[in-house]
Amino acid sequence: MAATSAGAVTFDATDSVPSTAGGARFDQDVGVDYAKQVLSDASSFIWDTFNQPNPEDRKPVDSVVVLTVVDSIVFSGTSVPAATSGNAISLSDKWGRREYHETTHVWQWNEQGQANGGLIEGIADYVRLKAGYPA
Repeated sequence: MAATSAGAVTFDATDSVPSTAGGARFDQDVGVDYAKQVLSDASSFIWDTFNQPNPEDRKPVDSVVVLTVVDSIVFSGTSVPAATSGNAISLSDKWGRREYHETTHVWQWNEQGQANGGLIEGIADYVRLKAGYPA
């Protein structure tokens, strides 16, 4: 499958659990091609929101951004609907309204993990809301 590109960044999506309920829902309701397009659209929206029209102004993420759908995500001992680590976004079977929030984490500068978590989450929530996706 071909990846989707925006600027110098390539977006790709993978259903890592196609035989599960979450994977089946992803394949039926979303699909890989649409997921890649959402990642590209979200990134463009985030760059506009962050006033970063030029690639040199952005966080240097030139590797593939991967969206992996899984049934259960545990982060810090708690089950969560989505998580981002570096340029990898993991979404549970509760797809929807989280893509812009999680994609924001890919592009956020976070002082190498030292920034206040509330600030980081608040910025991601702001972007999601500004994109028109309520909680």
